[in-house]
Amino acid sequence: MKFNPPLDVGTIAFTEDHKSVIVGVGNRGFGDVKILEVTVNNEENPLETKYKLVTVCKALSY
Repeated sequence: MKFNPPLDVGTIAFTEDHKSVIVGVGNRGFGDVKILEVTVNNEENPLETKYKLVTVCKALSY
């Protein structure tokens, strides 16, 4: 049996000043995903965290 992780990391982008980072994460699993914590560098909390939820059906309709 081959195991495939249910999460994919797709988009990784950042601003010119390197102060903002965008990371795209996809769920191929059967369950929901909950983001419990976001840390950067050495387990530091970022000053600000935002997220946007996009489903495949909605993304294809834009």
